[in-house]
Amino acid sequence: MWVSAGLSVLLFAVGHMPSTSLDWFDILVPPVLYTALLLYSGRLTASIVAHGVYNLLTILLV
Repeated sequence: MWVSAGLSVLLFAVGHMPSTSLDWFDILVPPVLYTALLLYSGRLTASIVAHGVYNLLTILLV
């Protein structure tokens, strides 16, 4: 499960084609956290809620 989760995050990041360090951070860190939430909690809803909170905060701050 951990190997497939790691490959999924890596393919997600490469698919978004980040070009700067900030792009890599922004595209790589949140999916790692969402995946860790899924693996530790065993519930997809934890990742969904975290993603929603992240998006909401991004919208409000930008």
